[in-house]
Amino acid sequence: MSELAKAWEIRPQGETFIGDHVVVRLATTLEVFVRSMVGQMVDSSEEVFAERARLLVKDLKLDFIFADSIEKQKFSPGDIVAHAISLSSVDAIIKVLTTLLPDAKEELRMSHRRWTEEEDQFPLEPIIADIDTTLRLMSEIFTARHILVHELSGQRPYKDDDVAEFCRATAAFIEACDWVTVKHIEGTLPFTQTQMTIDAVQALEAAEEEVASLLANIRAIPGIKLQLLEESQAAWEEFCRRDAAFFASFAEGGTLHPMLMVEWRQALAEERAESLEEFIETRESL
Repeated sequence: MSELAKAWEIRPQGETFIGDHVVVRLATTLEVFVRSMVGQMVDSSEEVFAERARLLVKDLKLDFIFADSIEKQKFSPGDIVAHAISLSSVDAIIKVLTTLLPDAKEELRMSHRRWTEEEDQFPLEPIIADIDTTLRLMSEIFTARHILVHELSGQRPYKDDDVAEFCRATAAFIEACDWVTVKHIEGTLPFTQTQMTIDAVQALEAAEEEVASLLANIRAIPGIKLQLLEESQAAWEEFCRRDAAFFASFAEGGTLHPMLMVEWRQALAEERAESLEEFIETRESL
């Protein structure tokens, strides 16, 4: 958004085509971003979004290339939903967002940055100063884009003073949407490396607790050879330490190194938990 605004600001005197380019790009960016937002929500662990998304694809018609890609597992459920929705106007965008978030407009009105370090200061000042004005400007962007792309008008469908306002409105809407997504999927995001590492440690501890719980269940299964189980677990723990050290070795000595170590160990612990769950299910089916 800032690059488009700058391109317009430094345009040569009397230049008009740059404005046309900016308007078309703004409309396209809004469409692409909202599709990405919808895809993130549907693919997240929040099952309510997948349930609500059914309303968006009830009349879905797939073209051959898209259907072929689904068969080859190139697309996620979120990709499918994002591909199916129409976003050619502000009304269409709000309808889609409201389907996933019943209070979408109010959430956008109140949306603010959600850094973990500032959580005790919530709510912060909203990103969008006036949601109605922002939506009106976005509607004008889509109208102007339609005229520029589909009609041979003798006059430009916007004024010079509108372009900078269009850029600001689009940037604010996208940022507000981004933080609404964070709110519903992750809650907050860490801003500093220290907080990122703290969050990673907490996630690792949760994964390791899951592994410990599954091991306890396995130990209680009749006929389990406990010595082999303990040897297996000890070998796996040693592997984890060594593999994490190798994975993060390129950042050794830097502030990123501890977090990379922890994140890799978390990924391995989650894989271990999946393997132990499969082992339990296999034994139960015998």
